[in-house]
Amino acid sequence: MSFADRALEQLRCWPALEVRVRDGEAAADLLASSQPIARLHRPDQAEVRLTSPVIERVSPALMTAGQVCYEPRSDWIQMHLGTDTDVTILASLVSIAIQAATGPRAAPRAVAHARGAHSPVRFRGRHQAALRVAAPGR
Repeated sequence: MSFADRALEQLRCWPALEVRVRDGEAAADLLASSQPIARLHRPDQAEVRLTSPVIERVSPALMTAGQVCYEPRSDWIQMHLGTDTDVTILASLVSIAIQAATGPRAAPRAVAHARGAHSPVRFRGRHQAALRVAAPGR
């Protein structure tokens, strides 16, 4: 079982999430309040929509979270899933994404993935501690 499959197995039972597995693809979309908040790509990749303000706020914690990549001013981060700790951190990030998508200040934003427009920020390394971040709005 891949780490993306492990994450999907864990997140599938969360009541705030709707899971859509793409036919013919090794991928699944996770939605909260009909908004896409995460994508899992087998065997070991994940994308999470945290929103740009949340990413800015939690970027110091993301630096210690392992193999995380994001582009400046993007609402999405990309994450490599290579350990059970990565799956745990992904679950924490999905929880934050749910709050960002459904919280009182959440508003849909039409933003394209501007890959190539800016150099991505990459954080690589193994985890020293579990990701601990403040809830959005604090």
